[in-house]
Amino acid sequence: MEKRKATLYLEAHSVITPKEKGPVIFKENSPLLLVFSPGAVAIEGEKIIAVGTPSKVKEEVTINSSTETFKKPDGIILPGFVDPHTHLVYSGSRIKEFILRQEGKSYEEIQKKGGGIYSTVKSTLKASPQQLLNLSLNRLKIMLSHGTTTVEIKSGYCLYGEEELKLLKVINALSQFTPVEIVPTFLVHLIPQEYHSCKDRYINQITEEMLPSIVKEKLANFCDVYCERTALNVEESLKILSTAKSLGLSTKIHAEQFSYSKGSLVAEKVEATSADHLDFITLEGIEALKRGGVIAVLLPGSNFFLDTPTYAPFIKLKNAGVPVALASDFNAGSCQILSMQEVISLGVLKLKMTPEEAIVASTINAALACGVGRDRGVLSPGYQADIIIVASKDYREFAYQSGINLVSTVIKKGKIVYKNFYI
Repeated sequence: MEKRKATLYLEAHSVITPKEKGPVIFKENSPLLLVFSPGAVAIEGEKIIAVGTPSKVKEEVTINSSTETFKKPDGIILPGFVDPHTHLVYSGSRIKEFILRQEGKSYEEIQKKGGGIYSTVKSTLKASPQQLLNLSLNRLKIMLSHGTTTVEIKSGYCLYGEEELKLLKVINALSQFTPVEIVPTFLVHLIPQEYHSCKDRYINQITEEMLPSIVKEKLANFCDVYCERTALNVEESLKILSTAKSLGLSTKIHAEQFSYSKGSLVAEKVEATSADHLDFITLEGIEALKRGGVIAVLLPGSNFFLDTPTYAPFIKLKNAGVPVALASDFNAGSCQILSMQEVISLGVLKLKMTPEEAIVASTINAALACGVGRDRGVLSPGYQADIIIVASKDYREFAYQSGINLVSTVIKKGKIVYKNFYI
């Protein structure tokens, strides 16, 4: 049988990839990573065709003068990061609220007075699609340079029917201008202030008008709801997500961020792909996620940015056998972190994950949390060639060198799309 010919050949000090294709359950003394040292990856077109030691890879595939070759003897080859929870498309700054929080005002207090998400909604409604596109592309460039190759982006900063569709169209349009792959999500973020006395009317608009339009125009892969005491309650969340599911959308939920809102119970009922935040989840909620096969997406960047003392209980989720992913939660007001490397560091420092767990949570489990785990998040033949090369011989440096970009090269679908010439 004729060997396949590599179009791109990578070689480094080591290749490191999640051992399982997930969802990975973290267990004590269970090896999570597969390591080849020295390591190599061969790519044909957009797909990986061989992974292993250089000698093994060269036995399996043809590498000749027409094969583009890239070697990093002092580096590590890893899967590209997947960020499964962001609010990337918005306009305006909330730096004034940032200062108010330093003076002692809470996030919820600011929102109740018309700030918070409502403030960003006002700014985003005023922005044109082109302005939103330009702002978002700049953010995506930073994400790409730090190793993120796939990102989930939520709407939710316009609230109103046609405006939310506008936001989703911008999210979808981003794919034309960036190598980063976009997973679009329709988020029901808050109930507009003028609907507070007639919430049912707004919920009906979502279920009877907005969701059918979104599905008809194929603008989103997921529907998400912010289930919290200052946002939507359990009944409202369940109605919206059940409708979305009946229309063919996958579901997610913001749950237990500032209180035990029982959003995790909703996640089980609608068979959500993920439940995100979970800072105040209880044993009841953890058991619901376990029964429902729901991935817990933890967002330590928002806790860090808001300087809140309560982080999601990773150890309890792990011990219960709930698969865990990490995400940035990049957004206008509660987290300005664009780098998944920084999120990995926070996962280790604040959630008490091991570096191995944090890497798996940012690759295969993160990919599964946004519905793309069948061909991303692992370096394996047949998987998409989304790869980062890191300027280090030790993957634990992600946690140790907090705030430093260690990514030297990013490959998306078999093409080199970013190089850091300084490392």
